[in-house]
Amino acid sequence: MRTHVFARPSVAQSNSPRCYRRTLIALALLAAAGGAQATCPTTPPTVTTPVCDGSADDTSALQSMIHAASLNGAPAVIPATPNGCRTTAPLEVCSNTSIIQRGLVRAKTTWSASSNAFGMYNLADGATDVRIEGGGIIDGQNVAAASGITAGGPTLGDYPSSTPNAQRVTIHGMTIKNMGQWPVRIDGTDNLRVDGVTAKDSYYGIEIGHDTKSAALVNLRVSGIDQSCIQLYRGVTESTVSNSVVSDCGSVGIHVFGDRPSGYAVAHANANVTVDGNIVREAHVGIQVGSAASSAVATGINISANQAHHNRNYGIGVVPCDNCQITSNMTHHNGNAAAGYQPGILVANSRQVKVAANTIYNEGQGTTTGLGIAVIETAPGLAAGARINITGNLIYDDQSPKTMTGAMAGTLAAPIVSTGNSFSTGLLDYFSYATGSVQRNYLTP
Repeated sequence: MRTHVFARPSVAQSNSPRCYRRTLIALALLAAAGGAQATCPTTPPTVTTPVCDGSADDTSALQSMIHAASLNGAPAVIPATPNGCRTTAPLEVCSNTSIIQRGLVRAKTTWSASSNAFGMYNLADGATDVRIEGGGIIDGQNVAAASGITAGGPTLGDYPSSTPNAQRVTIHGMTIKNMGQWPVRIDGTDNLRVDGVTAKDSYYGIEIGHDTKSAALVNLRVSGIDQSCIQLYRGVTESTVSNSVVSDCGSVGIHVFGDRPSGYAVAHANANVTVDGNIVREAHVGIQVGSAASSAVATGINISANQAHHNRNYGIGVVPCDNCQITSNMTHHNGNAAAGYQPGILVANSRQVKVAANTIYNEGQGTTTGLGIAVIETAPGLAAGARINITGNLIYDDQSPKTMTGAMAGTLAAPIVSTGNSFSTGLLDYFSYATGSVQRNYLTP
């Protein structure tokens, strides 16, 4: 029996900071979590008119408008002015608040987070029925401590069950840029919709976490992010990331972690998430589920109808994921000269995964070691009882010279069922030598 040895694709880590200064600031914000937020008013405050000349401190005036809106039922309208409004501290957003931002709101260089409020708009703990929308711009001015729109407060760090989740929150149509921290970071929120938002040129990306349920991230444009562009972490369930364009990410384009809130059972890991209809390019990894073998594993993740191309490592990976599907995606031109043996689709340490009806071509750019689909086990025993079903995929290389060596490659000590796949003549099928594999595939010219 012949044996084949190939280098294993690296499993990307999205938490590899490139800037110690910003990392230390983020840790300081986590340490500050649990401090008291300002108290939402019970009687309407006196409303003052913001100057919004680009120089004056408009924080108090904007706050009075937003607090009043939570009590009188009318939206707070942030005006469009030639030079925009300026803030020096977070604006608290209470329940029953609608904000229509038509103009520009910028953080002054003296802007600073206050206790556990760290966003330019910061939702009060347990806020319900909040809507922030409009065609305006939130500009963090690259202030190291600034974030755009945030919720969760003390849920940063360990998630306390005594803190109620925010409910029914919509963020729509904003452009959020130049954040030293997060354009959007929403923790502990049910029925969240982030729709039509552009987030760019910031250190972190759009992050949703801490037992958030029923989140819909749709029609997003995320680019120019030093770390991961879109990230779901610590117990996000029944949620979707769809119809978005993600590019120029220092780490993962769309990352669904396998973790859970600290102190919660494994059952609270990320689960039942759909990543559908997105375009992800020019990231370290395109779309990834999990980070490394661990006791908490994401389950029920459906990755379908996405395009992942020109990423520096692999296109789509589950590392690990249980009872997950990767279907009807297109990956191509992933990998680079510094990252050999990169596949279009990677399945690592996973159980009961279906990889079906995907089109994978011209992988391994800058090398001759590109792969179509790779199934590996980096932590022996994790995949015991696994069954990986790979069916109906099209894998080819139409370049001259070719950059791909293998259509399918596996080192998993468990059955791989590989049927009905078509791949180019000359691409090797390493699954032929995997333990317990079933083969019924077709070569195409």
